[in-house]
Amino acid sequence: MVIMEASILAFAQHQLDVSVQRATRLVRTGAFQEDGAGDVAQQMRSLLCGSGLRFYQCEEMRFDLVRSATFAIKQIAPAYDAGRGDWATGFGSQFDCPLGGSVHVLRAAVPMLRPFRFLDYTGQQMPGGKQLLTSTAVFRAENYAASSCS
Repeated sequence: MVIMEASILAFAQHQLDVSVQRATRLVRTGAFQEDGAGDVAQQMRSLLCGSGLRFYQCEEMRFDLVRSATFAIKQIAPAYDAGRGDWATGFGSQFDCPLGGSVHVLRAAVPMLRPFRFLDYTGQQMPGGKQLLTSTAVFRAENYAASSCS
């Protein structure tokens, strides 16, 4: 049972990593902004959730997209507050409109239900017997024309 749970957690983490990589590629090339119509934060959530079988609930996913002029980003906001054993205050509330040539940090996190709570290999146990999965990408966008975010 432990091996099965560890396999499911590893597969779910892989799904989240691939989703962040796919979203990163679209933001980096400007395709995300070109396809955008309406709420871009909701568009990003749809992109991160993808389609098909998932082992976590997409409605519980939180993400930040932060823009910077350089790679000298002082602090990437954590998703988890170890002192409280829950979400870090403010995580999932920042969405900077992507700009060509800028450095961006995309961080996504989602809690996933676990039947065996004693198997904690990340130290990020959430309330309700859930494990927090996180994925981060830091990248520079290509030089594309600016577009507005709604």
